[in-house]
Amino acid sequence: MSPPVRRVLAVCGAVLLLAHLVYWLPGHATRNTDGLDEPGLYEAGSRVLRHAPLYEGAAEAFYSSRAPYIYPPPLAVVVAPLAALPARAFQGVWYALVLAGFWAYAAGLVRLVGARVSVANVLGAGFLLQLVPGTAVSMSFGNADVIVWALCAWSLVPPLKNRFASGGAALAGVAGALKVFPGWSLLAKPRRDMAVGVGVAVAVCLATLAVVPVSDWIAWVRLMGQVGARGMSWHTNVSLPALLGVHGLAPMIVAVAAGIALRGRVAPEFGGGLLMALGLWLSPICWWHYLPVLLMPAASAVRLNPLRFRQAQSSLTPIP
Repeated sequence: MSPPVRRVLAVCGAVLLLAHLVYWLPGHATRNTDGLDEPGLYEAGSRVLRHAPLYEGAAEAFYSSRAPYIYPPPLAVVVAPLAALPARAFQGVWYALVLAGFWAYAAGLVRLVGARVSVANVLGAGFLLQLVPGTAVSMSFGNADVIVWALCAWSLVPPLKNRFASGGAALAGVAGALKVFPGWSLLAKPRRDMAVGVGVAVAVCLATLAVVPVSDWIAWVRLMGQVGARGMSWHTNVSLPALLGVHGLAPMIVAVAAGIALRGRVAPEFGGGLLMALGLWLSPICWWHYLPVLLMPAASAVRLNPLRFRQAQSSLTPIP
């Protein structure tokens, strides 16, 4: 990418950041969020604080026009401290975190593409990320998606000079405990890193038992079983099982088989990003606005030839 193009993108990104801070954040911090994900997260965190059943009525609400909390308990536990705030204050803080997640995701994509994380590069990447269909929708809904995408992107970044070699796997484990799909990337990592990631995910899940009862975990597993068996026929759900009308464990078996097939044959960062996207597409629910997830394997593909990763340099270099 030529220097003039990068400068133009950086200027556009600076304008975008200003618009985020002056217009987007104040507007979303005070808007009506009924029917969006942000109130569901606030309610989930409040239930953790009140020691109330986390998934009571979730199955019925999910198939109505409401957006209940259906994610694993660790995400609700993470949100719980913020849920001690009044609802409007929580909304403002949460959307600020969503915005921070957006720019963290942009920075992670910069690293994945092989460029130096500079202000200009991140601003340019943020501008391009904002143009990708689904980004604005995910941010506006107030879901944790963009924050989790940022964790996923940084979990895929190869370590510099073998420092913190398993740090990415640990980050993938944390992200996988919050939302399941990041865990698919561990299938593409070396065995030691995969064990670290799985161990971290298990440790995070076990740690939640100090706050939420085992019954909440059982309720979540049952809820996922219901959603997997019944599917979701909303027009915004573009998952392959929903499109084909195929439900049950078969799609997940395909995802595991793909992970085994890719293991050791492609670069871990490319294969991990690809498996996350594939796992999402084969899950019972894959909203169309998850499209920005594809930027992770795409960015890795730009940096290296994924089929010849053994000859690729492990260190990241600036794009010329």
